[in-house]
Amino acid sequence: MKIPRTERIARIMWRLTKNPFRSFSLSDIAKGFKVSKTVISDDIEIISKAMEDEGRCNIVIDRGRGGGAYLVPVFDESDRRNFLECLANELSKEERFLPGGLIYYSDIIFNPYYTQWLGWALASMFVDSGADVVMTTEVKGIPIALYVAQGLGLPLAVCRFRNRPSDGPAVALHYPSGTGEVRTMYMGTRNLKKRGQRF
Repeated sequence: MKIPRTERIARIMWRLTKNPFRSFSLSDIAKGFKVSKTVISDDIEIISKAMEDEGRCNIVIDRGRGGGAYLVPVFDESDRRNFLECLANELSKEERFLPGGLIYYSDIIFNPYYTQWLGWALASMFVDSGADVVMTTEVKGIPIALYVAQGLGLPLAVCRFRNRPSDGPAVALHYPSGTGEVRTMYMGTRNLKKRGQRF
């Protein structure tokens, strides 16, 4: 049974948005939906125009023989500013102030709504960085970094305060703390697939 165009576009959009930077073959998509490659190309053009107008992402289309399409995250500058201003207003609420000049923000860092948009905003700033891995430190850096990695289509590597046997071999990273004390974190070498990777 032939799938209606609206449903086909919705399904293609779902694949692209859930897998940024992963190229999907136009021929394979066309074969899966039992339509021509030209029809799929037209569908993706519609998706690309809609997403460009929305200011959330761009769809890159390779029209060569083995052509494919993939999504690149974009966060419109005005949308980014509005989102960050709303976040700043939330963090400025008096009930968030803690003794010692600290601000309570754990509920934001571990809220998927905020972390997804923060990760997408950061990912859009690094699309041309040529990175191979997104690296962060445990624990509070992980949620946002995971969405950054998802937005860039990259793996996530986590530096930990102690090396666990289950992490395998690791390298030690020494750094000065705010008090001047030298501390150590560990990065599992299995997170790095090749020499010269960019973070």
